[in-house]
Amino acid sequence: MRVLDAHCHVGHGWKKKQSLDKLLHNMDLFSVEHTVIVPVEEYIAVNNHEGNRQMLTAVKQAGGRLSGFAVANPWYGDLAVEWIEEALCNGLCGIKLNPAVQGFCINDPIVYPLIEIAEKHNVPVFTHSGTPVTATPFGLFDLAKQFPLVSFIMGHTGYSDFWNDIPYIVQNSSNIWFDTSMSLASRTQVIIDLGAGDRVIFSSNSPHGNLPYELAKVKRVKADSTVMAGILGGNMAGLIGLSWEDQHEAD
Repeated sequence: MRVLDAHCHVGHGWKKKQSLDKLLHNMDLFSVEHTVIVPVEEYIAVNNHEGNRQMLTAVKQAGGRLSGFAVANPWYGDLAVEWIEEALCNGLCGIKLNPAVQGFCINDPIVYPLIEIAEKHNVPVFTHSGTPVTATPFGLFDLAKQFPLVSFIMGHTGYSDFWNDIPYIVQNSSNIWFDTSMSLASRTQVIIDLGAGDRVIFSSNSPHGNLPYELAKVKRVKADSTVMAGILGGNMAGLIGLSWEDQHEAD
């Protein structure tokens, strides 16, 4: 089946270090057709404008193999809105937030102007989750209720201490998708068994996550070929408007 990796970091940061060449090499090595990239730590936290330029450059250099998400710290106020607007108009296709490093709670009204931009441009919002008190699953659940027309991706699905929150959120939301990185295969299985396999999204979170391990972990879950094709690529492709016809054999 075709594979789309929905969340990887590119750049040289404090902890995360991954060059564009290394990412493309790993994509070839493990048969990943397309990857969505975001900047590394300090470009998410502080130097947002430069981070967005880095993503736009990488997307252009990769010849159609990459898509990129824009970043802006909502504490920058009107500047943050301007940077997100500019990046989306120039070709990035979503917004990445990390409340834990940007210094706000995910459902604080400070982030509303950026979510309004996502709604305006019909692009998804990927947010880190699993770090109290800034990035909890129920915080995202509350934000998603405030913006029902926006598609939110819950990075890491609340790893590691918030798993017990997830089944309720799965059953009581329709605009939250669930990222597989750093989450156990057994937990992904629960989401599928609850009937929300069409809202599960594969990502490796590289270089923090290990691409072959994360891919093998997802392929262990029990799902029919249509659901698995969605998890491995189709679900994310739909969110970012990428043409992605599932190519798989019938069960």
